Amino acid sequence: AADTTGDLDRDLSDQKAALIADVATGPSPTGGLVALEEAIGQPTWIYVVLPDQPWRIAVGAVYSYYEFPVPAANRMTDEEWQAQIEAGANPPHPDWTSLFIAP
Repeated sequence: AADTTGDLDRDLSDQKAALIADVATGPSPTGGLVALEEAIGQPTWIYVVLPDQPWRIAVGAVYSYYEFPVPAANRMTDEEWQAQIEAGANPPHPDWTSLFIAP
């Protein structure tokens, strides 16, 4: 959670980056309800070629992004998502992210 106390000495090292939210619920093609989960995982590196001359590369961090359906009765909590990410059981990234993410 964010530090809303203004306490600059507060230790935030136990805060985890991975978060998840269900953003839509609808009928499943096989019956029942399905929830669309959107999530961010751990920060990952980004390399960007800067457009000015001489050519340079900027390096920084961005969050990994995921979206996937789950049965509406099995919506995930942040803690469940964090445990899944920490176990290395990441779902595949959405297909459309292949336009800008290199393997």
